[in-house]
Amino acid sequence: MVSGVTSKRPSRPVALLAFSALYVLVLLAAFRQTYLENDNLGILYDLQYGHTVSFMSVLLGKVLSFLYLDVSDSIPWYGLVLYFITGAALYLTLVSLDILCRNRWLKSGAFALVLVFFANFIVTLSYNAASMMIGFSCLLALMVYQRSTERPRILVLLGLGFLFAFSYLVRTMGLNAVLLFGAVAVGFEALTRLRTSVRSFVVFLLPLALLYGVDVGIRTYGLSDEYREYKEWNTLRGRFHDFPVAHLNDENPDILQANRWSYIDYRMLMNWVFFDERKYNTETMNNIFEHSVPLPDDNGIMYGAIAGECLEILAEYWRFWIVLTALATFTFLRQQRWAGLLQIAQAGAVLVGGAVMATYLHFPDRVAFPLFLGMVLLAFFLVFRDGIGREETPDAGGPSPAARYLVPVSAILLAIAVTEVPVTAATTARRSTKQVEYYRCIDEIRALEPTFLLMQAGSSLGAQFQDPLRVHKNRLPSVPGGWRIFSPRFYEFLGEHNIKHGRGVIPKLVQGDRAYVVSSGYLARLLVRYVQATHRWRTKVVEIRKLSARTSVYEIRMIRHGSGAKAPQDRETGDS
Repeated sequence: MVSGVTSKRPSRPVALLAFSALYVLVLLAAFRQTYLENDNLGILYDLQYGHTVSFMSVLLGKVLSFLYLDVSDSIPWYGLVLYFITGAALYLTLVSLDILCRNRWLKSGAFALVLVFFANFIVTLSYNAASMMIGFSCLLALMVYQRSTERPRILVLLGLGFLFAFSYLVRTMGLNAVLLFGAVAVGFEALTRLRTSVRSFVVFLLPLALLYGVDVGIRTYGLSDEYREYKEWNTLRGRFHDFPVAHLNDENPDILQANRWSYIDYRMLMNWVFFDERKYNTETMNNIFEHSVPLPDDNGIMYGAIAGECLEILAEYWRFWIVLTALATFTFLRQQRWAGLLQIAQAGAVLVGGAVMATYLHFPDRVAFPLFLGMVLLAFFLVFRDGIGREETPDAGGPSPAARYLVPVSAILLAIAVTEVPVTAATTARRSTKQVEYYRCIDEIRALEPTFLLMQAGSSLGAQFQDPLRVHKNRLPSVPGGWRIFSPRFYEFLGEHNIKHGRGVIPKLVQGDRAYVVSSGYLARLLVRYVQATHRWRTKVVEIRKLSARTSVYEIRMIRHGSGAKAPQDRETGDS
């Protein structure tokens, strides 16, 4: 990759490749790996059944389904793809920093910082982080490669472009973040090296354009009408759950009246238990937005709220701001005014963009950490790009202010890396404990030999703590929940249990043999209230087995007339 600057050390990229692979393997051997997001499990299970999934591209989804269904279902293909992408991002980042940072102390600090933060992405696997980091690392590697050689090789450019395309393939929205927040550095580099950059960028983007075109073609002509209807519904459902609509309208009588809902119907939707198509459909979802109370953006831009979020982001992600500030200061000391201003512009874009997302949507760590690390990598490029390919010569008049500043910058990088190590270790240990607890709970549920299960969406059991490299063949008969409700896989599952419509799920829980609810006590009580209000059945909820402080296995039982039992004021749950 780096023929221009590494001609004296041709084995350096190979050594870094071996080191990156060894680093990933050592982390996987030393720690229990888990997923970061609960969404990974929904993606994984739909892939194993050959269904189109949300979040990732249709093209990659079909390839992975083919591997599961036609090659081997005993190999964790999805986890392996994410690990390959994360490992490739680590390798490209290290090679790029090796070229950019000629000072050995600076290089040590930069390597330490990257290795510590990538440890989180490796041990706690995230499709968001994989998508964003492969995007940022490929952009960084492309710009470094362009400056390190006079004639970039087409095969190298295509290889980088192919890896860059995974930013879109793994998480379609991940590429948007990379392009949006990386545009400042990439645009500046393209303008300053217009003659050599245009050709390289065009070749680099060819794989993405090709794969994106194929993906669009499949989405346009290769998807079923059933999935298109589900997609329309899920888009509206996403607006409800992801934006502050749900909580702002918790007691809005206009919505209840327009949809002929009870308050319990609304609470069921908020808690991700919405199986009745007659109540929950595109028409009723549109009614929610039509009769919604004014949202923040309806009253104009909330400058005060955005400013408050900026302060919170500065405080929460302080280590990144220290690094960005140190690099910007170093840039100005080197008399690179434009590069320093661009770094400030990049950091400001991330800060304001994150604050806007936090105000009107959300800005979780799973997005923030890879985004900030990507900004740090691009800042390194803006600082040290002019030194690529030049021999380092001592200054006869003594070190310049900028050179002297390398020592404290290196110390800052090393200090942040060192302080992050115990935090990373503690987080990993905590998630390892939760993984053991999760598998114990699953074994206890399986011991009950359930025929039908409703498992609470989200992380009540900690499903996201599953091992990405473990194959889960003996899946429980659990209703596809969360964002998969009303999907093709959802109705396929219902057909397997002789249920014709989604509205038959809850009656099956009440009338079925060994049909259980795995949830918090609150959701179990809410289900009893829903059954009583919707079906006029007198029921009670009974705790079958306690799994953890938050979660138990419950059974919803009918109260027979004439049994002398009271109306369901159940002692286990304390609710009627």
